[in-house]
Amino acid sequence: MKKDIPMKKEGSFRITYFTKKYEDTCRFYEAKLGFEAAHSWSRSENDKGTLYKAGVGLIEVLLQPEADTHKHGGLDYRRPQGVCPYTKANKYPDSGA
Repeated sequence: MKKDIPMKKEGSFRITYFTKKYEDTCRFYEAKLGFEAAHSWSRSENDKGTLYKAGVGLIEVLLQPEADTHKHGGLDYRRPQGVCPYTKANKYPDSGA
């Protein structure tokens, strides 16, 4: 029988937000809300994102690509959700990962 492994209570919470108005959204978070960018990237015209510090959490703003060919599998781009919780684990017990 496997022993239950308790979940750590420290760390950060992240929400992910997809937007077609990426530049406007980033300006709003920075200029109007005063959030500080923790990290950002621009891998291509269709792959941009910024992480904003928000208390003990992060808000991840991602460009929503227009064409389906630029969308990544496993991400939920459906509307009207726009925001989805994201859980990250650095290690998965007993998985070798």
